[in-house]
Amino acid sequence: MKNYNKAGVFLVIGAVAVLAAACGDESSTSSESENGANNQGNNSSDYEVSWRYHNPLGEHSPPGIYADRLAEGILEQTDGRINIDVYHNAELGGHEQTLQSSSTGSIEMGLNDISNIATLYPDLGVYGLPYVYEDIDHGIRAFESDQFNSDNEGLVEATNLRVLGIKYYGSRQLTANQEILSPEDAEGIQIRAQNSISQALVEGLGGTPASVDFTELSTALATNVVGGQENPVGTILDHHFYESQDYLMMTNHQIAFLLSYINEEAWNSISEEDQAIIEDVLIEARDWSVDYVSKEEEEAIEELRDNGMNIITGDEGLQLDEFQFSVEEVLNEKFPEWQEAIENIKEM
Repeated sequence: MKNYNKAGVFLVIGAVAVLAAACGDESSTSSESENGANNQGNNSSDYEVSWRYHNPLGEHSPPGIYADRLAEGILEQTDGRINIDVYHNAELGGHEQTLQSSSTGSIEMGLNDISNIATLYPDLGVYGLPYVYEDIDHGIRAFESDQFNSDNEGLVEATNLRVLGIKYYGSRQLTANQEILSPEDAEGIQIRAQNSISQALVEGLGGTPASVDFTELSTALATNVVGGQENPVGTILDHHFYESQDYLMMTNHQIAFLLSYINEEAWNSISEEDQAIIEDVLIEARDWSVDYVSKEEEEAIEELRDNGMNIITGDEGLQLDEFQFSVEEVLNEKFPEWQEAIENIKEM
């Protein structure tokens, strides 16, 4: 856990005392001070808050660096009013536990994969599908669209969570203990999948979905509980998956983004001025992640090669069109209700 406010966070009691004396109603004033929603519209120097931020990945991974940049930027730009303690390496719990905790407000902010958040609000899942974006800029346009804004409000209503920004995670690739050139080659191989979207993806890639939480994936690969997994090359490198996986198939099956979210009550507990500041910091962090991860991907591939992984591309016979056709066929069968939304995204 990182804390970017060494002095701690304290309530500003002087203003409360003045209000109490003026109004002659101590209980009413105390209630207003404790209810975050009443901070909306107040002078933004009238409060200080401390929030916890869940990062499921390592402190020195791109998501970890991103989370720390957010915390530092928000603390600085709000003149210390909003302090964010970042907890790395899933210190606060697994995906399901931390999302539920954020929904109830015990963890105010976090970073997570779209498909995991979609377990709470399925309509969001369309933004995390394989083969839906042509490139990174296309994905950013989708998250800035009216369609996503509408779905985000639906997420708030259903879960009490609001998506504030996105982080470019990378282009996801397939790894295994054997060479896989086409979906037929993956038949019978247990490949890690943690939810309905990734299960459909694995089926389309030709494998058999196996449910393994990310916190247990390294051990599952090392002990052959699963024979493969799919992630961006940066994650494959950072978590040393090359130690138990010999082949990296450059399927590029998903341009992936992680979502930075917040509990709605926490969001409403701060002024509109500070909300705007946070949104600006998130945009800066998003753009940083695009530049950083794009460069890191090139370097990570070479480092994985140096660590003994066999890098399989179209030049080595990887049947990219077959993978895309097979995955999209399974997705269309499993999620027919998303076809209109998919077409809207592809036209953005």
